[in-house]
Amino acid sequence: MEKNGSLGGRAGSTVVEHGGVRGRFEKGPSLLLLPGVYEDCAEAMGTTGGELGWEVKECPGATYGVGYGDGEWVEMGGTKGVPGEMERWVEVNDFMLRLGLPLFIEGDVGKLEWGRAGGDLLGLTKAVFRDGYNPFGVMDDVVKGMVGGGKKMRLASTFQALYVGLTPSKPGSILKTVSPALFGLLSSMELLGSPADEGGRQIHGVHYVEGGFGRIVEGIVKLLEDREGVRIRLGAKVKKIEGCRGEEGVMVDGERFDAVVCNVEVAKALEGLIKPSSLPGPSRTPILSSSVLQFHWILEGEDAGAKLRAHNVFLSDDEVGSWDAVRAGDRSAKKIVGGSNTPPHSMPPFNFYVHNPGCGDDTACVGGGTVLMALVPIANGANVSKEEVAEWEGWVRERVERRTGPIRIIYSKCTTPEEWEENYGLPGGAVFGSSHGLLQLGPTRQGCKVEGLKGGFFVGASKRPGNGVPLVMIGAEKTAQSILDFLQID
Repeated sequence: MEKNGSLGGRAGSTVVEHGGVRGRFEKGPSLLLLPGVYEDCAEAMGTTGGELGWEVKECPGATYGVGYGDGEWVEMGGTKGVPGEMERWVEVNDFMLRLGLPLFIEGDVGKLEWGRAGGDLLGLTKAVFRDGYNPFGVMDDVVKGMVGGGKKMRLASTFQALYVGLTPSKPGSILKTVSPALFGLLSSMELLGSPADEGGRQIHGVHYVEGGFGRIVEGIVKLLEDREGVRIRLGAKVKKIEGCRGEEGVMVDGERFDAVVCNVEVAKALEGLIKPSSLPGPSRTPILSSSVLQFHWILEGEDAGAKLRAHNVFLSDDEVGSWDAVRAGDRSAKKIVGGSNTPPHSMPPFNFYVHNPGCGDDTACVGGGTVLMALVPIANGANVSKEEVAEWEGWVRERVERRTGPIRIIYSKCTTPEEWEENYGLPGGAVFGSSHGLLQLGPTRQGCKVEGLKGGFFVGASKRPGNGVPLVMIGAEKTAQSILDFLQID
């Protein structure tokens, strides 16, 4: 039962035709990480990624382009490798990745690379004592002791906090909104190429699906409908989930089921979708992640993005102030700007990400144009007017043009926090789900089962293990096993 007209939510693509140009944009995820998890998912369904139509390729050339506030441009990852100043940081995070993925994220000791597990553990131990590495410390503080090359390299080592809706430095609480150093393992995933894998399963490198992320959803849906006979109801918005009185099962808008999986964000579900009487007393409302302004652009000219990589981050020189758009307590873009030392209507310090899918995938734009998608981190629930959207877009464009030269935007659309909530049920536009601060990691994050609702289960970014398509897939596998156990099916 899906309230929208298509499946997949944010994990999918949307196509726009404008002025003879046909552009494809990602609604949400634009990086395919941990490709081995996708293959594991296909294998669990009795098939392969190829049979599902998933043509997964590694991004060509350098993985990332990094643009600084003064106009300097650096490329890293892929064929460019890891900058020397960051090698120790990435190496230590690779120890964390190889140990943490099977042991703590997947919870499957069988997937541990035993041949090098001892070396990884020894290397991690040395990092703790020799480099002062603390996976639970503030990311920026830990990076300062491990990354050389000054402020710019530190900025390039911490931008992955953007992908989990946190900030890399204080002010803020590491329990709620500040990223712990352990999320540095994303740098290992992204900057080390696939050849570094030795266990037969790819966990490194940034990849993409030719034809867009929607191909992932399309392949799964086709298999479910054609082979398994699954009935899918589109445009079916669920209003109430509750327990049955005097019998087993779960009621969904008056219809009884043996078990129900809720993929609505946990915070939204607990606001009233799951009837309060089904819950064991007052429920703890999850702490939410930040939101983003998402800009979809079609540019005139097929070479307009030629100087960009597939993935690009534009970083301000202001290490602390550049994250104010995420921290802003009053949730107003106007106050974010006014609260800094920036004159009204001039550009505030901020960081953002740009996806250039045409760098590798020629199907992203047909007809002579270029498509770009920009994500600007902003406070959860930020109230952004049309005038402020135009102002943010102008600032993003100005920063991009420092790299590309003048561009002509022939189509533009912005998704605001309010629209994220309306379209996908994300409270305050929390595109990264519940916050990934230390208070909501591992055992303290929402589990598979809905407490107090026998036969009720959760999936999604706000349950364990967390945000990101591969982690959601891992979490869905855990939920599926919980349902089988509940129904006593072998």
